Amino acid sequence: RGVWRSAGRGREVMGAPGFFTSAQRRLESWLGLGTGAADAQAEAEALARRLLAQRCPSALEGTWVQDSKACESLCPLLKGLGMPLPSVLCPLADRVKTTLRISCHQAPPSDTDSLQSVLARSGGPKDVFRVEDQTYFGKNVTEVQLGGSERLTQTRGKRKSFYLSGEMAEIENGKTACVIICRLHERGAGWYTLQQRYLEDDTPTARMVERNILLKGVTKDKKGNVLAAKDKEPVVVLRYFTRKAE
Repeated sequence: RGVWRSAGRGREVMGAPGFFTSAQRRLESWLGLGTGAADAQAEAEALARRLLAQRCPSALEGTWVQDSKACESLCPLLKGLGMPLPSVLCPLADRVKTTLRISCHQAPPSDTDSLQSVLARSGGPKDVFRVEDQTYFGKNVTEVQLGGSERLTQTRGKRKSFYLSGEMAEIENGKTACVIICRLHERGAGWYTLQQRYLEDDTPTARMVERNILLKGVTKDKKGNVLAAKDKEPVVVLRYFTRKAE
């Protein structure tokens, strides 16, 4: 079964027609083309729609404090990752309270992607998702360009590495979530951890849900959907956060 599907793939993403028009005109001007450059217009519009589909969720911006009483234990996830002495360390990990500071930014223009550079200068949507998590042990920052290429990243201790990426995706419960994807290449093929974040409901006081998922031995189908191995069910741990007034 599919574990996540990228939002906007296979269906039209609505919004901001003025942004499409502006991007197309700037692209034509930059390329020195007239209004008859249908191919250039189509390419600019397709990229604009992709960027809108991967727009950073502004509803998640702000400071979030862990609702420890509502959270599930991290032990299944930590055990799946091979944590030593789980009977001792897992309870300690569950007692650590986390504060998240989430913000959205626009990726800087890329010299290697001229179309994206044009669209960025045209006031395109913010597509960089930044999470700063603070615990008793210090601060860690994760930043991904939604819909961008995965990049090789080192752990905080510099002893291991993984491939990091992110995207907006429709997940199994029908919600659209911001997903941070870690491909654990050092553990072997098909190892991933996912962090899916979304609002629990549409009310002003809605909590943020964080679904932490461990996948082992997964594969991808032709559409890019990730499929869990039949004999290795995903490990899923839910955590909840309440918004802190700024």
